[in-house]
Amino acid sequence: MALVKTEGIVLRAMDYRETSKIATIYTKDVGKIRVIAKGIRKQKGGYAGAALDAPTRDAIIFSHREGRELSILTQADILDPYLHLKNRYEAISTAWRIIELVDHSVHDGDPNRSLYQLLSQAFELLNGETKSTENVFYAFEIAFAEVLGFALQLERCIRCKKKLSFPSRGPTTILFSIARGGFADASCAQHEPAGVQASPGVVRSLQHLQRDGMSGARRIRLSPSVAREIDELLSLYLRYHIDELNRGRTKSRNRASEQRS
Repeated sequence: MALVKTEGIVLRAMDYRETSKIATIYTKDVGKIRVIAKGIRKQKGGYAGAALDAPTRDAIIFSHREGRELSILTQADILDPYLHLKNRYEAISTAWRIIELVDHSVHDGDPNRSLYQLLSQAFELLNGETKSTENVFYAFEIAFAEVLGFALQLERCIRCKKKLSFPSRGPTTILFSIARGGFADASCAQHEPAGVQASPGVVRSLQHLQRDGMSGARRIRLSPSVAREIDELLSLYLRYHIDELNRGRTKSRNRASEQRS
């Protein structure tokens, strides 16, 4: 049984039987894990509860045995409890959206340090942010897509590769391709029949969110209508590509099983 020492961010925790807890933790070195903390609810001190209060960043030690679904958590010391985040409705609501996205998208035991750093940065920002938490979430989604390997292409037309521009007069037709992850400008839009129409304000705002990242996102002002469009567009994009990613993983596992048999 291997003993692993690392740090991780608690995504979820639930009571198990009378004295224990089961938690989902995204770790720096081994990716997402599920652990059981035996007897934690009858212990006293910082480890006994607060360390598994999602979201919290901890230094952890756990033992892992190959083939077991649950690892055994033997120690958890709080590095950052994100207390301000947990005490503000807007911040904790955004944090739970991030947790839902990551937990749904990432498989157990698939390490990604870039994703760990992205999660840590997001919660640190939300812990100190009093406004614009939605913007932080949108910037997180954009960066999350890049970390998983399907980055958005927002600066140039996905077909002709020209820099996106908007005429000062008249209507502008810009379509977003869910499959290709970018915009087709007015002259190329007819070739993207499955695209989602987007306003110039949405395009510009997404470009700023991608360039400025989560830290800069707090300074971007979005109108309610633009925010709604961005929310829907990013949700459609991520759902499509995460489903594709999961289908690919399933095929790979099936092929590996066939080769072993």
